Order: sequence, then structure tokens, then C-alpha cells
Amino acid sequence: MSATHVNGSGNQNRKLPLFYRLIQNSSASVLVLLVILIVIGRFMNSSFLDWGNLTSIFRSTSFVAIIALGMTFVFIALELDLSVGSVVALSGIVVGMLLKEGVPIPVACAAGVLSGLASGIVTGFVIVHFNIPSMIGSLGMQFILRGVVYVVTKGIPLYPLPEGFEKLGLGSVLGVPTPWMVYMALALIFWYLLKHTTYGRAIYAIGGNKDTAWLCGLNVKTLRMSTYWITGALSGLVGVLLASRLSSAQPNAGQTWEMLVIASIIVGGVSMFGGVGNIIGTVIGSLLIGMLTNFLVMIRLSVYWQNIAIGVIILGAVIMDQYRKTLALRMR
Repeated sequence: MSATHVNGSGNQNRKLPLFYRLIQNSSASVLVLLVILIVIGRFMNSSFLDWGNLTSIFRSTSFVAIIALGMTFVFIALELDLSVGSVVALSGIVVGMLLKEGVPIPVACAAGVLSGLASGIVTGFVIVHFNIPSMIGSLGMQFILRGVVYVVTKGIPLYPLPEGFEKLGLGSVLGVPTPWMVYMALALIFWYLLKHTTYGRAIYAIGGNKDTAWLCGLNVKTLRMSTYWITGALSGLVGVLLASRLSSAQPNAGQTWEMLVIASIIVGGVSMFGGVGNIIGTVIGSLLIGMLTNFLVMIRLSVYWQNIAIGVIILGAVIMDQYRKTLALRMR
């Protein structure tokens, strides 16, 4: 009986018009949008696909995109982390302070990443163990961490930083920006982790239904906290890379990045309702947001209109996610 039901559902899917099948496949639908953007961008500006412009897109996109990899785990587990921008600033300040004290570059960079991990550990612990809504808990951490940064620096950037440190954020290998290569390597690792490991399946399980996951023997609290550890560590890494790119540690680094990160993963098909999403969609979504921002700059559209465009995309992606959920219920 169940086999008949499955076969029936498969036949129904094949009979659906192409438009509805694209809606059901979030990765395919965002890929179509990316191709359309590329065609329009090339038509309106012949230099849009020049290698120099593409490397600029890759470099600028990689910072937000790296954080989006971690946020994918957070959203699939039905959590939310609004502290990532402040973690970026904190880790940048940590690495900047250590470098100015003469600490070797590798040690200072490791400390910056560890400061991000520590922030994620605290955020996850507070939210999970005190049963605080993730939006409220992470928002509180956002203000606390940003406040710490401003208290320590008094709002003054840290510079100059040692020669050679800038190679992390400004360097390239065979013409490909170093931050983008780091991003691609991390994307591959986290794709495998989410798709092919027990841990990845457990994250999907708790996002689908925490109570059922607990009854199946999963350590739900630890798994929930672990998503914040990942995001914190990746935000710490981005803070280091950004300080390297700017050759300075900026107290206001990462401001409003939370919305760009969330836009990237939602556009990529990660559901706000938990249990749905994948790394491939996040990669495509991050690239779409990055290329769209670059395209709007190239056609000299006001930054205010850029914010409106990204806001419309976020709302459209959320509406599509809701519609996709409704369509899936109808197909049962």
C-alpha cells in the first residue's frame, strides 16, 4: 500500500507542469534565477562577466557566504543566530590586538577563530539551556558582543597590521581570490557533513521534529548547540579574513550582515520552518545575492534601491518557501 502511494506521488510529480516542478526543487529554481541574472547582466553591461569583475564578485561574496554555510545548519535545525555580524567584529579585533602586540600571524589568526567559536558556544548554551527563543537570545548576544568591541576599542580601528597579514584576504592563487578558495573548500566539507554523515541526518531530524528526534535517542540539546558552534567558528574565520582584506580591524565590521546571510540561505531554498535545505542551494543563493549586488552597482543604482531589491528578494523567497510547503501538503 505504501509503495502504491509512493509510486502515485512520483507519477503526480512527473505530471506537474515544469513551473511547479521547479518550485518544488529549490536548488533548481534558484539556479534558473542565477542564469537569468547572468544573461541580463551581460546584456546590460558587457564587462559584467569579465574575469576581473568575476574575481571581485567572488572575493566580496565569500565573506558572507562562509557564514551562510554555518547558518544553513542553524536554520535546518530550526534555530536562528543574529549575532554573526558582531562575532565578525570581535574576532577581527582579537586578531588585530594580538598582531599589534607582536604575536605571530598564525597564532593570532587561530585566536581570532577561537574567539568566534567561544562566542558560538556561549550563544548556544544560553539559548538551549535557558530555553530562550533563539531570536531573542542571539539578538542579546549581538548587542553584548558589539558593545564589548566598542568598549575595548573605543570605536577606533586598529592599524597598521604587520606586513604579510593582508595576503589572506587580498591574495590569490592562479588568479582565484584566496577567500573564495577557502569558501569552496569549506562548502565541500560541509556539503559532505550535512549530506553523508550521521550528524547531518540528525540535524535534519531535529529540524523536522525535536520531540521525535529525542524519542529516537538523539541528544537534541547538544545537536542544537553544535549549530551555533559551527556558525561562531566560521564567523570568527571571516573576521580574520576581513581584517586581512582591510589591513585593519574595524569595530563596525559585519554590521547588518545577518540579513545578507539569511537572504543567501533563504534564497538558496533553506526553509525557515526547519528540516529542509542543502549546501548546494546555499552556495547558489550566496552567489546570486553577490552577483545581484554587483550588478546593481554596475548600473549605478542608488544603495537605497539596492536594499529594497534585496528586501524584495527575501520576501519573495519566504513566500515561495511557504508556497512550496503548501504544495507539498497538497501532494500527500
